[in-house]
Amino acid sequence: MKVVFMGSPEFAWHSLKKLYRAPEVELALVVSQPPRKKGRGQQQQPTPVGCFAREKELELLEIDDVNSEAGLSKIERIKPDYLVVVAFGQILKGEVLKLARKAAINLHASLLPKYRGASPINQALIEGEEFTGVTTMLMDEGLDTGDILLQSRVRIEPDDTAGSLHDRLAVEGAELLLKTLLKYNKGQVDPVPQNEEESSYASRLSRDEGEIDFNRPAREVNDFIRGNNPWPGAFTGFRGQKLKVWQAEMSGRESGSSRPGSILKASPQQGLLVATADYGIKLTEVQLPGKKRMSDRDFVCGYQPEPGERLGLS
Repeated sequence: MKVVFMGSPEFAWHSLKKLYRAPEVELALVVSQPPRKKGRGQQQQPTPVGCFAREKELELLEIDDVNSEAGLSKIERIKPDYLVVVAFGQILKGEVLKLARKAAINLHASLLPKYRGASPINQALIEGEEFTGVTTMLMDEGLDTGDILLQSRVRIEPDDTAGSLHDRLAVEGAELLLKTLLKYNKGQVDPVPQNEEESSYASRLSRDEGEIDFNRPAREVNDFIRGNNPWPGAFTGFRGQKLKVWQAEMSGRESGSSRPGSILKASPQQGLLVATADYGIKLTEVQLPGKKRMSDRDFVCGYQPEPGERLGLS
C-alpha cells in the first residue's frame, strides 16, 4: 500500500519507524514541519520525523502549509492509497484529505471521544484518569471527530508523568497504527462514529497555566504536577521567585487548619511538606530560576524555608 506520512515530533517518529520496517507499506512521501531555530545557537533543526526521513533517504516535504498549492500538487502526483497523520501540527483541509484513494487515517493519544485536541496526554493525568490510550480514526475536517477504527487501552501508573506516559503511548500507538492499516486494507475494520455526548477537549497548554493551586485536594495537586512534567512545567512561588515543581508525593498527613500553600515541615530529614485543601503534599524535586533541579532535602538545606511560610506568587 502506498502511504504519505505526515508527522513532526518524537511521538510521530515512533510510528514512522514502525511503518518503514513493515514490508507491506510503501512510504512514498514523508511530510513534516520545516526546520526551526532551536538552542542557544539558534541553528535550524529539522523535526525528528524530518531527521528520520533524511537518514533513510525517504522523499521528504518540509512545508509550513500542506494545504497550499505546493503541498496539494506534490501529494496529488503521488496518488497515495493512504494519508497517515500523527502529531503533524497542521489541520488538513478537505482538498488534502480527498487525495487519499482509500482513506486518511489519524493516530490520536487518547481514548476518543475523550480529550480531543492538542494536549490529551497531559489532560488525562491532570484529570486523574486511571486509564488512557491511543485511537486510530478516519479523518474528516473536524478536530479529532472522525469515525473510530481501533483503540488500545493503557493503564496510567502512579509514578507516570506526561513525559513517561508520552513515551509509552508513542510505542503503543505505532503498533496500533500499523495494525489498523493492515486490517483496514483487508476490509477487516468497521468504522464506528464517535459519541458526541462523551466528548471532551484538551486545549494546548501554555507556561502561564502551570501555577499550582494548593487550594485543591492533595491528589489533584499531585496529578496537576505530573500532568505538567516536563511541559509546560508546574510552578509556585518562593520568596518572590518562581519555584518549579517537577515531582511530588502525597504524605497522608492532614493539613489541619494550616492555610493551603503554607509549609508544614521543612527539614533535611523530612524534606518539604506543604498544605493543600486536605492533606500535606511533599514537593520532592524543585528548581529555582538559573539553578539545577534539586531534591527537597537539598532545597531545605540550601534555602532554609520556614514552617508556616507560604508558597505562591501572589
